[in-house]
Formats: sequence, C-alpha cells, structure tokens
Amino acid sequence: LLLWEILGINRFDPERSVARLEQIVDAVDPSLMPYLSLIGIALGLDIPESQAVLALGDEFIKPRLEASVEGLLTGLLTEPTLLWIDDSQWMDDASADLFATLAAATGSRPWMLCVSGRGVAEGAADRDVVAPTITLSPLGVEDATAIVHKITEEAPLQPHVTSQIVERSQGNPMFLLELLGAMDQGDIDAMPDSIEGVIASRIDRLLPDDRMALRNLSGLGTGFRPEFAKVVLPEGAARAALPRLKDFLEVDREWVKFRNSLVHKAAYSGLPYRKRRELHGNVAESIERSSGGADLLSVHFFNAGRWPEAWEYSLSAGDHARDIYANIEAATLYERAIDSARWVESLEAADRARVLESLGDVRDLAGLYTESSEAYRAARRLHDDQPVAEARLALKEAFMRERQGHLSQALRWIRRGHKPLEGVDGDDAAAVRAQLTVWYAAIRAQQGRLSDALSWAERGIDEASEADDRKALARAYLIRDYAEMGMGMSEGPVWSRKALEIYEELEDLAGIGNSSLNLGGYAYFSGEWDDACVYYERAEEVQNRMGNPVDAAIASGNIAEILSDQGHVHSPEPRLVDAHRIFAASGDPFGVAFTERLLAVGASRRRTFDEADALFDSARRGFGELGLEDEVFRTELNRADSLILRGNDEGALTLLDQMLETPDPTSELADFLITLHRLKGEGLMHTGDLDGARVELERAEQGAREDGLDFEVALTLTALQRLDELEGTSEPPDRVRERDEIL
Repeated sequence: LLLWEILGINRFDPERSVARLEQIVDAVDPSLMPYLSLIGIALGLDIPESQAVLALGDEFIKPRLEASVEGLLTGLLTEPTLLWIDDSQWMDDASADLFATLAAATGSRPWMLCVSGRGVAEGAADRDVVAPTITLSPLGVEDATAIVHKITEEAPLQPHVTSQIVERSQGNPMFLLELLGAMDQGDIDAMPDSIEGVIASRIDRLLPDDRMALRNLSGLGTGFRPEFAKVVLPEGAARAALPRLKDFLEVDREWVKFRNSLVHKAAYSGLPYRKRRELHGNVAESIERSSGGADLLSVHFFNAGRWPEAWEYSLSAGDHARDIYANIEAATLYERAIDSARWVESLEAADRARVLESLGDVRDLAGLYTESSEAYRAARRLHDDQPVAEARLALKEAFMRERQGHLSQALRWIRRGHKPLEGVDGDDAAAVRAQLTVWYAAIRAQQGRLSDALSWAERGIDEASEADDRKALARAYLIRDYAEMGMGMSEGPVWSRKALEIYEELEDLAGIGNSSLNLGGYAYFSGEWDDACVYYERAEEVQNRMGNPVDAAIASGNIAEILSDQGHVHSPEPRLVDAHRIFAASGDPFGVAFTERLLAVGASRRRTFDEADALFDSARRGFGELGLEDEVFRTELNRADSLILRGNDEGALTLLDQMLETPDPTSELADFLITLHRLKGEGLMHTGDLDGARVELERAEQGAREDGLDFEVALTLTALQRLDELEGTSEPPDRVRERDEIL
C-alpha cells in the first residue's frame, strides 16, 4: 500500500495502473524500464517480462526486484521524506525483505524509514538491519494518570476512579483508552479485566442492527473495499451503517478497515460458526464473480468449509506467492491446501504429494529446514511406489544439507536416493540417477576427496550421457577437470571447455558464467593471462546479465589480480573497490579479504605504505579466520614484496625466512615457494649478498620453468638482469628476448 501511495496509482484499476507506472519509470529512470515487470510484482501488477528479466537467474530475480524498486524511489523521493510502515507484523516475508533493502539505503537517501508493530527488533535483526529501536514499555502510573486527567478535563473523575482505571489498564495505553470510552457503562468494578473484554462489551452496547452489521463486516477481514459491504449486509444497509460504526472502523472512499486487529477479533468472535461459514461463502462467491485474487478466495472458501474451491485457490495462490518469493506466505497457502485436501475425495495421492513437495521447497528457501524435511518426508510417504519421485525428494534433502554445510549428511541422502532407482529403467529414472551421481562427485570435491570425486564424476559422465541429461553432463565435466587438475593429472582444462560448449548449446547463462570463471582460473595459473582475461570478462558480462553481482565481482576481482600481477598501479583499483563493496554487502568474507590483499599491493606500489599495512593486516586476519593458510601465505608474500619496495630488506628477509620454515614442500603452500625464493633473492641482492641472491633466483627460475609459470619466469629473469649489472656481467641475449616476449 505504501508504494501505491508514493506512486499515486489506483490499485483497483490495473490497466491504467500499468500505463501510469510505465510513464513514471520512463520519466524517473529509463534504465529501469527493462525491469518494469519486477516493479510490477511489488505492486501486484501483472506485466509481461522483458528479455532482460528472462535472462536473470531464478536466484537473482528477487535481488534485482528489490534494487529496481530502490532505484525508482531514489529517483522519485528527492526531498526529505518519511516512509512509515505500521502494523509491520502483518507484512509477508517478500515485503519485509524489500523494506530491509530500502532501510540499508537510507544512509545515502533523503528518506527516513520508520517501522512500527510487534516484533520489529527481531525482524530487523533477522535481516541484518541496524537502526535505532524504540521499545515501548508499559505506561507508568504518573503518565497514565496524566492521560486520564487530560481526556476527562470536561468531566473529571473522582480520584479513586482514576486510580482504578490506571491500575486496571496495566500500563496498556489502548486498554486505558478503551476503559475511558466505556465509563458510561457505570461501575468500573463491573468492567471486563481485559482489553478484549472491554471492546466486546462496547460492541454489545451497540444497537442490534449496528452490532449485527459490525460482526457481519468482520467476515470480510480486517480491511475491505466499501462495495463489498453489501455482500454481508442487508440490501441498502451498508451506506447507512458504515458512518455509524466510525468508532470501530476507519472509512474512506476506496478502503474500509477495522481500527485495530483487536476490534476485528472481538467482532468476529461474536459470530456463530454457522453464520461465519455462510458469510465467508457469500464473500468468496462475490470475489470470484469480480475476478478477485486467489489469496482472498483461498481464505474465504476455506473458512466457508468449501473444500474443493479452497484446495484450488490455495494451490493457485501458493504458486503465485512462491513465484514472487513470498516464501512464508506461500508456505501458509500450501498448508491450507493440504488441510483442504483431506476433505476432497477426488484428489489423488500424487496431487497431495506435489503440494507437500512445493511446501518443502518454499520452507527450504525460507530457511525453515526442519519443517522442510517434514514436508518432504510426508511427500515421500505418498510416493511409496514411485521410485523416481522418492529419489528426487532425496536429492532435494541433499541440496538442503549441502547449503547448510552438512556435507556428510548430504552424501547419505544421495546414497538413499540411489536405492529406489536400483533396477528401474526409463528416461526419468536415468536423469535423476545421473543428477544424484554428479552431486555426489561435487560434494566429494568440496571435501577435498579428489580421487573419489574423479571416480564419481566419470560415473556421472556415463550416466548423464546415457540419460541425455546435458546439464548434468556439463557439471560432471567441470568436476572431472577440477579433480584431475588438483591431482596433477590434467593436460589442460579440456573437460571444462566441453562443459562450456554444452552450456552454450543450452543457452544456460549460469553454466556459461561458471564455466568461463573456471576456465579463467585455469588459464591464470597456467600463465596464460590474456586468455584468462578473456574468460573472466565473459564471466563478468554473463553474471551481470543474470543479475548476479557477487559472481560478477569475483570475475572483476580476478581481472584486477592479473593487472596487479602485471605491475599496473592504478588500473586495478576501481575494479577492486567496487568488488570489495559488493563482497562486504553480501557477507562474503573470502571476497573481502581477497580484494583487501590486492588493494594493499596497489597501495604499496603507490607508496602509501601505512594504508598498505592496514589492508595487509585486515586481509591476513580475514583469511586466518577462514582457516585458509595458503591465502595467508600469499598475503605475507605480498607483504614481503612491499617491504622490499620500501627499502626494508632486512624486515623482508626476516619475514621470508619465517615463512620458509612454515610449509611442507609437499603441501599446497609449496606452490608459492617459487615466489618466496625470488623475493628472498631480491632482498639478498639489495643487502649486498650477491652469491646468496643468485642461489635463490636460480632456484626460483628453475621452479617457475618446471611448473610452466611464464610470468614468474619473466620476473625472475628481470631480477637476474639487475644482479648481472651489479656483478658487472652482461645478460645473455636469449634471456633478454625471452623476458621481453613474456612481458
């Protein structure tokens, strides 16, 4: 409702609303026009998707929607503006996430966001929103007494009556006001002891027709359009009844709502159950005739006990809520569909199982993992004789455990998924079998069990080929390359190239982006830096198209790393600053530490050494907290290089000697020993130990050549050239040519 009011659009006229929204977006920020359908989702408008939206990965649609709404409001609200959301406890999770995005932007926007309701502090903490919070405590006796005196100025109460009202209210301002409003009832001792009781007694004192009208109106919900009042009231009574009920209702031209949920609850509680079902049935039929929303029809048909219609509309509304990422609301609707299904004899077990599976999916997305497993388990019970469905559900259980970091549990679920498929033929069984196998390989790779990962990847390639599951086949190829290269068995990323070809045939942007990122990494570590940049640039472009800023930042950061390694001082910095911001905002500690290390290298080359030291310290701390000793080692190598650059050769040599004692030459850290020996050679050369310098540099040159690290070879040859000059010897011509060709 807040967005409708800001935009000045009539929410009850969808066609005109879409046209008006197009005009507003085009005038405020034309770059948002491709994402008009996403802004429409936030407003409840159905707008055809553009090619830009169709290209987005499913997991990136919601962030792009939130960013688009933020961008629109940034263009619209250019003056200081208060955005106030009241009764926030009724917001669905998608709306709450959107307002969390707006809250994060308030520091650089001319708006102030105020949220009031129950559980505000908890909701903000759940979404990492940091903001001042005011928790309202009960009114003190003095404040409550002052309120009573102010309200009763024209007809003061006796002191003992005032004291009784203040005591009875228990510090609740709404209860206090309700008690004062009920004082015409007489003796306060005869008044109810709860606010609900006081409201109920006020309703009971209405004239019979008005009391019946208020209770009937409660069947419409806490808010409704005025024209629906005639559905639950006698003909001609609505126009006269609404103004008379102003103490209980807020009425305007387009919307009527109960003054608070307690008033609605008290009125609704006064309806007999049979009358409730009758009213809800009438309301549902009226909404259905006016082509109303499935969510409202779900509520009213369910409360009317009209189970077939409740099943149909709950399922439809649940699917819609899932599609707009309102996962908690979708779960509620699916639960209502399942409750309705018990009374619909025509439904098959497969129908109920599908909804239970969907319920598990949205609970999983909402982070309700225990509840998700319960839904999947109930779905499996309905699939006792359907092995493919059982296996698919087991795979979903594995996905959920993998996202939680419970890799061993994920493997158990995959093994469990394989069992019902034993001896089962058919295309569907073959496809799920291949997916289970490939995911097993992926998890073994995550665990560092590369030999096992390779075995499962090879099996996955065979099964995916047999099932003609091209997507699973491409993933298996990527895992095979990763395992073979990690085990030193690879002749190059041939399997990753095959994977990229498949993803291109499928027009799978996520696969293209991930394959390009992997191929860029392989090219980088092989010293093929031009090729690496090409792959990284493609990955960056594809990930941006998909709306995935984090993976785009990874690609951009990798390009900056190459530029930094090549000795560029200024060109890497804009990429690194942008990537660091994205990593920090998304809570990616590795990305933050990675960019800080490269920013430290750049600061050293600009000779802003204090800045460099602070960044090196932060990067080292970040990698250390993640337990990434190889990255800590690389960071300290960069620090040693910085010490040499500033002329602190003794400090660099001390650091390098300490590092040389750390790694086992057979470990991953041995890969960085080549750079360590080169830097130590440079430090010794600067201190005058030319013989020691030559030993270290020649050792570095030999290691770089054996590992095919061309750029490291060139850096070492450059250091040897300086050493030759100090010793008064000339550099061999073939070494000059080789260095110049590489650089």
